[in-house]
Amino acid sequence: MADGTSEHCTPELCSAAYRRVRVLACASWICFSVWAALFYGFWRFDVTRPSGWFAALSLVTALALAIWLFGSCFNLFCSAVPWRLRIAVLGWLLIGMYPPGFFSAQWVKASLTFRDRRATELPVYQRVCTVWLSSLLDANAHARLSVYPGKHVILANQREIVDAQDLLVSMDRHVVEMCELLGQEPPSNVAWMRASFLGFDGLSFGPWGIAKADQDGAGVTALDRHEVAHAVITELAGRNHDPPRFFSEGWAESQSADRDQMILALDGNNESTPFLKVDDLLDDHWYRASRSPVYLFGGPFVTYLLERFDGATFLSLYRGVRRKSFRDDVRRILGVPWSDIESDFWIWLASEAERIRQSPDHVDTAAEMDQRFELEFADETDRENWRRLTELYAQTIWADNRLPDHLHLSMTANVVAENDQNSLDRSLGVCVDDGQCFVHYEADSPAFRSSVFILAADDCFAMVSRRGDEDLEVDASGIGGKETVLQAISNYVEMGRGVDDLDPGRCIPLSRQSSRGNFRTRVDEIIAPIDDERIWKVKLVQWLQGSESPFGTEVWLDETHQLAVVKSIQWIESKPPHSTSTTLFPKDGQLFFPITMTFSGNRDGEDGGYHGQVTMRQLDESEVTLLKQQVTSSTAIAKSVSDRRWYDFMPMLASGMLLLGIAGAMLGRRIA
Repeated sequence: MADGTSEHCTPELCSAAYRRVRVLACASWICFSVWAALFYGFWRFDVTRPSGWFAALSLVTALALAIWLFGSCFNLFCSAVPWRLRIAVLGWLLIGMYPPGFFSAQWVKASLTFRDRRATELPVYQRVCTVWLSSLLDANAHARLSVYPGKHVILANQREIVDAQDLLVSMDRHVVEMCELLGQEPPSNVAWMRASFLGFDGLSFGPWGIAKADQDGAGVTALDRHEVAHAVITELAGRNHDPPRFFSEGWAESQSADRDQMILALDGNNESTPFLKVDDLLDDHWYRASRSPVYLFGGPFVTYLLERFDGATFLSLYRGVRRKSFRDDVRRILGVPWSDIESDFWIWLASEAERIRQSPDHVDTAAEMDQRFELEFADETDRENWRRLTELYAQTIWADNRLPDHLHLSMTANVVAENDQNSLDRSLGVCVDDGQCFVHYEADSPAFRSSVFILAADDCFAMVSRRGDEDLEVDASGIGGKETVLQAISNYVEMGRGVDDLDPGRCIPLSRQSSRGNFRTRVDEIIAPIDDERIWKVKLVQWLQGSESPFGTEVWLDETHQLAVVKSIQWIESKPPHSTSTTLFPKDGQLFFPITMTFSGNRDGEDGGYHGQVTMRQLDESEVTLLKQQVTSSTAIAKSVSDRRWYDFMPMLASGMLLLGIAGAMLGRRIA
């Protein structure tokens, strides 16, 4: 036929089929709009867990329309119809499939973002989708799980439980205790699921606390209490709360983990992650991301808020803060500036940790046992001098080694070795101003060369490095990138300040926190100051775990400079000294700035002897400006490195599907 139609599809039949496709595409939008409006109404009126029938019916109607639409389009495609009509049919198919397609793309993105513990925004449509998912979880629970109602909780378990009453009573009591703490009446029908959903468990969605499947019929676990704590506060906080993640995870941790162990864990962790402050958890990388610092910091911090204020005040804070106005919201609700809250928290944490350790009921955890050391004293050692020395150390500032607010440092180091391969030249420039950090590090030796530029500013966290002739390595903004960058900055700053070399706790077990590894130590001699120089001298021998060869150390500590190390000698027993170092420095406020550090020694084997010198000084104004320019320009490449994942583009692809559909439909608008 001249018009390209076949005897099986007359113009009248094609026109009727085409109209049916358009009607079905419009019906898809209408159906989706009706269901979206219904679930928006649920969200608006705080019906956070509607019956599973609503999710089931919405899925059935959407699926039925999709099958009908696909079938109608397939019939037309199988007929000999004009090409413009084929394009128009495809366009209307894409238009009709856009609502469920966009919805699916959003949920794939949200679930994978949650799986990867990344931050995500929470617009209204995401919150409404959470209500729909809550309804779907209800349908799933009644369709494939064993459901047991309690007084305040409903348990949906992976398998049947012969006697679920003990579990329900225990969890009901947990819910009541949490609500009494928050000054609220317990919500009814808190959803508690012990099973995976779409491959996920150990999480919470809206009012649902989803723990792991109960495989052995065990009692209520810490994970059960943690996830149900999420569900309870979500119900109490209302539909539009937006607390930082360390509030929500901190609340759940405070209601499920041991209080004392949380406090001891964070207090002990300060030494290994001194670069983090609670305030860091308010930026975009952590505010809505469930990463490890959120749990570590959150539990003790929420415990502090609950004990300093009260549960009702904490709930008001949980409900009332917003990402963009968090600090102002804190001041409005608590009447205290956020900066004062954080500083007081660290004082409280140190005080509570010390009180717990001194308690007669305190028992070392497995982690503490791993770090314990055996401390012995030679017969002639003055134990009173050791007591005086440890008391002096407890009064020093070495324990607080977080990044300073202001630091302009230049360091150059030179090591000359008889074996030239071990010679090394390095330089370091560090500028820290009001939370913005700029670092440039260079190292050069016959064996390797490396260069590192690091920037931590409000709009970028980046580290660009090159080792030898290798390609650039870039860590850009993002949750992982920020942790890497802050850790690197902390390492370089501490290297420049000389803390590793000057802190006596790094080489003498003066406190539990300063002892690293599992080893045996014998203190052979302690000589207290007997002149105006106020120098302590300590000799000790140590045996590392699994090693039969002890090594000896002699350390000189300057009492006038916070017991800073001014000289150390180390040796392998029965052999001559193989390493010595001497340090000279002035005191600059609360920071120790070595002017010159000299060292020399000899190693066993082929390496031979070595000597070197480290010099440090303050950067002047022009050098600070130049350093900032160099670091900013060198890390500019990092800003072009995207932290986005493939699933971040799915909603955009779905929107592209709609645009293609509109373009295709317009081509067939004149076809009868």
